[in-house]
Amino acid sequence: MNNPYEELNLSKDATRDQIKKAYRNLSKLHHPDKKGNSDKFRDINKAYEILQDEEKRKYFDETGLLPDEQEENTIKGKARENLYNLVKRILSDKNFIQRYANMDFINTVLNIINSNRIKIEETKKGVTKYCETMKLVLDRFNYKGESNDFIKEIIEVSIKEEAEHVQSMEIELKVLTLMKELINNYDYNFEEIVDSFHTSDTTFNYWG
Repeated sequence: MNNPYEELNLSKDATRDQIKKAYRNLSKLHHPDKKGNSDKFRDINKAYEILQDEEKRKYFDETGLLPDEQEENTIKGKARENLYNLVKRILSDKNFIQRYANMDFINTVLNIINSNRIKIEETKKGVTKYCETMKLVLDRFNYKGESNDFIKEIIEVSIKEEAEHVQSMEIELKVLTLMKELINNYDYNFEEIVDSFHTSDTTFNYWG
């Protein structure tokens, strides 16, 4: 699907009611349970998801890009920026010769990326476990009062914040994956140029 308006046979100035009506009619027509095309049905749902969301619709109207393309562009831009900053910091290191000259430069960068990936994956695992635990805790509360259930509110806000943290880490992992792909486009003809001061320091933090 390239254009949600075209997918629902709507003009760009369609109202919310017109969007809902078009979605209902087309989803019934193309529903797989009624021998409709499953790919078409999926695209109709995706188009409706975009147009019924004010922010997503506004973004498409202004850029012509779908939400998936927005995330993809964000990841590409961040991967290039982070890789640029990482390589720049390594090459700008005053002790570059002693620290890195006798190491395969590409592998050095990859080791740094992998080290950060491991840290993020471990953190993500812990935060995900926390969210699952807090949902169980929430289910144990049985509020019998008449005013607002502030405990439920506290837990739900906490879960939401941590879930957003998980989403940001998922994006960061995608960034790291793309960084690896970008640096692997390079070959490095490694030859020892210094006989002393070998090091295996790969705990470099490219975030600064």
